[in-house]
Amino acid sequence: MPSAPAGFVIFAHGSGSSRLSPRNTLVATHLNSAGLATLLFDLLTEEEALDRANVFDIPLLGARMVQAIDAVEDLPFVRSLPNGLFGASSSSRNPEPSTALLV
Repeated sequence: MPSAPAGFVIFAHGSGSSRLSPRNTLVATHLNSAGLATLLFDLLTEEEALDRANVFDIPLLGARMVQAIDAVEDLPFVRSLPNGLFGASSSSRNPEPSTALLV
């Protein structure tokens, strides 16, 4: 995380690889290099990801994004920063459930 972040990005991964994939960690690293703090996480547990129906369960994925937003919104350093959402894989398909809370 940058020492003095200019913003905060919640970076969610929905299916397929994971938050630990080289591509996702590279994107998070580039966001950090640009001065943005990131929370990189998987929307599904390993067990949930085995059921392909969960990959397309937009209410479930949206609810997980809301949980992540709720978990970080009270952190003092996050409260004072501009923030955004970034989705990879199925987390980018239909963001309305979580972005509606940010409007």
